[in-house]
Amino acid sequence: MDTHKVNTSEQPISAISQLATDVVDAIRGYETMIDLADEDLRPVVERLHALHNTHAGPLLTMLDELGGSPDEVGSAFAMVHRAVAKTRNLFGALDSSAVRQIVDGEERLVNSYSNAISNSGSQPEYRNILSDQRDELRAEITTLRT
Repeated sequence: MDTHKVNTSEQPISAISQLATDVVDAIRGYETMIDLADEDLRPVVERLHALHNTHAGPLLTMLDELGGSPDEVGSAFAMVHRAVAKTRNLFGALDSSAVRQIVDGEERLVNSYSNAISNSGSQPEYRNILSDQRDELRAEITTLRT
């Protein structure tokens, strides 16, 4: 008997829960950054904040429908991001030099979406929502790189 076998019904819950936590982390990180960003970076931060806020609702609905619940406080990773933003602000406002770190964080979020998509099981409607959100995020990343 294989005691290490994962219950496949828990895979979608776990993957979507992690994604929802990651998206909430991003929202909280951008909330911190909005006040710290200079006038050139602020529109980027506000745009990403709004995008993730838009994505959070459907993710939380999916999670609720699956019987899961998001991490209420976010991950330790989010706390590190907020601390880095605040520390960086001690040396001047957050400016366009932060875009590279923003892109890196958004790419990690794309990976979290990919994981949730590959573990969405027999839920094509969830896969479609997740794929659409990931595509929107990829489009933002492409814009940031140009």
